Amino acid sequence: MGGAMNSLTDKIGLEPRLWLERLVIFRSLDPGETIRDITFRRGLNVVWGVAQEAEDESESPGALTGHSVGKTTLCRLIRYTLGESTFGRKSAEKSIRQSFTQGAVGVTLHLDGVQWSVVRSIGISDDSRAAENLSIEQLLAAPAKEHPYSHFEASLDKAFIAPLPSRMPPNSDREYLWAHLFSWLTRDQEARYQNLWEWRSGRSDSGVSAFRNRKEDALFLMRMVMGLVEKEESTLTTQLDIWRKKLKEQEDRKVALQQEPEHQVKYQEQVLRTLLGPDCKLTEERDSLFGMNTQVSISLNKLESEIESLKSKRDALNVRLAGLRAFIRQYEQIIERIEAELAITQEGTEDKGAVKKELHNLETLIENDCTYGQVAFKDCQFFIANLKELRSEWIDLQRARQDRRAGQVSEKREEVLREWLEKRTKLQVKLEPARDTRDVLEKMYAELERQLVNLSSQAARLKYHAEQWQDGRDLLDGRKKNSELETVLQDIDRLRRDIREGEKKIGQLQDHQHRRAVALRTLYDEVLKKVLSTSYSGELRWPPHHDLEFRIHEDAAGLAGEAVETLALVLADFTALLWSIKDSGYHPGFLLHDSPREADLDRYIYNRFLKSIHDFGDALGGTDAPFQYIITTTSKPPKAILESENVRLRLQAHPESELLFRQSLRSRPLIGKPNIQ
Repeated sequence: MGGAMNSLTDKIGLEPRLWLERLVIFRSLDPGETIRDITFRRGLNVVWGVAQEAEDESESPGALTGHSVGKTTLCRLIRYTLGESTFGRKSAEKSIRQSFTQGAVGVTLHLDGVQWSVVRSIGISDDSRAAENLSIEQLLAAPAKEHPYSHFEASLDKAFIAPLPSRMPPNSDREYLWAHLFSWLTRDQEARYQNLWEWRSGRSDSGVSAFRNRKEDALFLMRMVMGLVEKEESTLTTQLDIWRKKLKEQEDRKVALQQEPEHQVKYQEQVLRTLLGPDCKLTEERDSLFGMNTQVSISLNKLESEIESLKSKRDALNVRLAGLRAFIRQYEQIIERIEAELAITQEGTEDKGAVKKELHNLETLIENDCTYGQVAFKDCQFFIANLKELRSEWIDLQRARQDRRAGQVSEKREEVLREWLEKRTKLQVKLEPARDTRDVLEKMYAELERQLVNLSSQAARLKYHAEQWQDGRDLLDGRKKNSELETVLQDIDRLRRDIREGEKKIGQLQDHQHRRAVALRTLYDEVLKKVLSTSYSGELRWPPHHDLEFRIHEDAAGLAGEAVETLALVLADFTALLWSIKDSGYHPGFLLHDSPREADLDRYIYNRFLKSIHDFGDALGGTDAPFQYIITTTSKPPKAILESENVRLRLQAHPESELLFRQSLRSRPLIGKPNIQ
């Protein structure tokens, strides 16, 4: 091994943070009936789907290949026990559940040095359980409620997600889950190993939630797991996203504020044209005779003149109304007293005090103001004209009272009553036209008030819209500063400065990772040379100048196309696995690849790859290797692997007992079409 690899040998015996020891498939849990009991080891584990050749033409070639024997289903069962919600495509799950209604799968694994056992139903129930320091059999014997599977899921999250520099991808509000990291470690065969960051295919029905930003979020997670991201970078990246969003909002606001004065002027001009009327002919010169300012001033002067005229009419009318109302009220009071005296006279009694008091009130009213307007009674023509008559009438009333006190006969009292009745009738006749006049004047007063309100409203609207129009013109011409726009411009400058400084800081942080990235690139190059030859070289690109990318330089030979992409990807995953042994990052030290050969890898290159992995495992301790790599294949492994204990399971289509479930999941095989194993 090269220099980078030699530094790993002191890790021999170090246990991977996560590795699988045993997997058991149960036909039934009560009683416990086992279909498969598979043991795994640390280092390389090969699951081989043996390709058989037909001995005669009567055999179905579709049932004799290394495909459809259960390799992918085994991978899905491993994924299921380690946290995924499904163990196959919907059609495959349905067939398995129908075939094994009481079936289950169990595993024994090691998580950060602690042994765990997990059992999950693959039948019609939803039973899932997990426990520390118990065997699978002991877990099955214990009550399921005492060992909830959720406790195991929480332990996986605590071990591999919580320690990451960030629980969230940049520019996202969705947290990373164990299922996301595990998706990288156990790529879908359906994804065809097409690129570094695409781990799950929608065709696999895995139930794993997709990233919002598929590529960026996946690569950021890979960088964090490989220790190529510092916590401060994650925090800064999130803050940069906030600043960029705020900058976009402020730039949009700036454009709106810059356009607002023009829109304001156009809108206010339309309103003013309507208020000024269709006969108003405006020119562009604001202060000319037919300019906006002049025409608004003329219109306002006209309105104010009309308002003053109406106010004068209203005030004069108010004086008339005040006097008339006072006149009417005094007559109404006299009539009230006459009616009171009539009642007293009819009863033959007197009320001296009341008569004297009323007369005194009438005599002193002349010095008071009318209660219906700010007019003194002494200045009211209606009051002065009628006061004399009122005094005469009250003198007659006093004489009549004196006659009653002298003991006049009842005939005289009847005469007095007639006189009072006549006086009341005369007063009522005088009141009727006064009341009619008052009603007419009050209507005229109300109409004047309505006209005043209307004209005042027109003037206020005209003045307001003229001010708004002028304000917009001043903003457009620069005579007035837009304080809000200035604030927005200041915010934009500050945000741009913060973004530049943040990007510079992130670049510095990423440059700090340069030494680690160079060491990782050296390791990748050594792995590549071991698999291919020294004629090839491996390259690693990383931020800030590139996305995370593993590449193969292929100048010396004809390796090209998808084979290059697939090999570069598979070796990148394995290099990340080895990188974790150096205590670099947060990788679990576990990897599962399902048939990478099917993604157009040349058989010769594939065999060299398998042989190299075998050699790496042996060099790092074999069964004491500090990693676990499970790989499925339909190609016959190299001789060195066949003669070792690396092949943990052989599956083949014939006889059926060599299938994963030791039977076909179809009641009748379809010629030329593989079953769902």
